[in-house]
Amino acid sequence: MNRKRYILLERRERYILLERRERYIALLLVPLLIIGLCVFGDNYKGGLSTTAGSSITTGDEGTYVGSYAGFHVTTGYANTMLGQFTGYQTTTGTGNVYLGYMAGYSNTTSNYKLYITTGYYPAYGIFGAFNTGFFGVNTTSPTVAWDVAGALAVSGASTFTGGVIFAGNILGVDSLSVRMSSTSDATDSAFVVTNASGVPKVALLAPDNDEWHFTINLNDQAVFNGAGGGYTFDDEIISIDHIRVSPAIYSDTTDSTYVIGLNSGNPYVKLLATDNDSYTQTINTADQAIFSGATGGWS
Repeated sequence: MNRKRYILLERRERYILLERRERYIALLLVPLLIIGLCVFGDNYKGGLSTTAGSSITTGDEGTYVGSYAGFHVTTGYANTMLGQFTGYQTTTGTGNVYLGYMAGYSNTTSNYKLYITTGYYPAYGIFGAFNTGFFGVNTTSPTVAWDVAGALAVSGASTFTGGVIFAGNILGVDSLSVRMSSTSDATDSAFVVTNASGVPKVALLAPDNDEWHFTINLNDQAVFNGAGGGYTFDDEIISIDHIRVSPAIYSDTTDSTYVIGLNSGNPYVKLLATDNDSYTQTINTADQAIFSGATGGWS
């Protein structure tokens, strides 16, 4: 009985070992079968295609995945082309990275290029060059480190340590503040643009918190205020209607000290005293100088 039992146990163990071995063989064959179907099957559908990088005669360290990826590359080093027809027309190239269907399709000779796009919309994607450090969105010719062709929406605070170039408009929902490099709080901003109740306002803020700003009121008048040290103009002051200069201690227009205007095509200069007396000088259509208003006489 003991011998028969031993024989049965031995046969059972052999059966178990054979069953396990068959399972291991099956696990190894399945991925090999899949790879074989990709390589030797319908290459046009992609996979580890035999057409990917098949023309390379000189080069190494490259990765080509997808039917006809890098198909015409004869000399190439360290290229990565993932996707059907990626770098299809490239013949010579080093260090290129093409990701996506037909990415870099028409680049015949290129080095260190980045193309992340799809052949369905080749104008859109991320492009750049590793040797220059210039990368862009929706532009194949970036000229700065991060070049965006189109509108850019930024939610939250952003810090730029270098120069920022905008080819289009800068739109701020609430306000736009350009701060001085040596300070960080809003009161020390050098340039602030706001829009309160539909009225735009531009303000310059000095480090000592002095403020000068100008705006346009609802009467379409430009309003300047806040320059406690006065105003200096290095060039001409041109006005379509008139220019009124008011003293700092008065606010109503009747107490203006100096007014330059145009009346029916005739320019005039008016001096207004604090008691509202006025003196006017003008030139009429006959090119005659006319003085009027000096009730106290002329001295």
